[in-house]
Amino acid sequence: MAWGSGILTPYLRRTDSAACVARQYIHLMMKTLWASLAVVGAVVPWTLSYLFFQQYGWHFELIFVQAFSTLGGVFLSLDLLLAASAFCLYMISEQSKRPVKHFWVPLVGMFAFGTCFAVPAWLWLRESALREPST
Repeated sequence: MAWGSGILTPYLRRTDSAACVARQYIHLMMKTLWASLAVVGAVVPWTLSYLFFQQYGWHFELIFVQAFSTLGGVFLSLDLLLAASAFCLYMISEQSKRPVKHFWVPLVGMFAFGTCFAVPAWLWLRESALREPST
């Protein structure tokens, strides 16, 4: 395929190196993947939350009663809580090493949507920061 014939060509910087073009393409694909997963990670939990509240009303305590009513629910709830806590600490420690613009968005999103939004959203922001020159 000749230069200029692909649909992603406007998003790639022109260079003479095929390896550089390949890296740019992979970077663009990873950003697309992370953004897509973040959108899905926001839509799916909110859809299920809507269905829950439509069926049971605004009984927040019922969420915890159902989540901790079986050993499987306890396992998954605590696993998610520990994973979210570890990810928050990791994001904050990484922010001191390699600053990411708007790193607070995944932190707020973790409480608004959940870990399934926060992880890909932070990886999308981090992928952007890795392509910028270090300051």
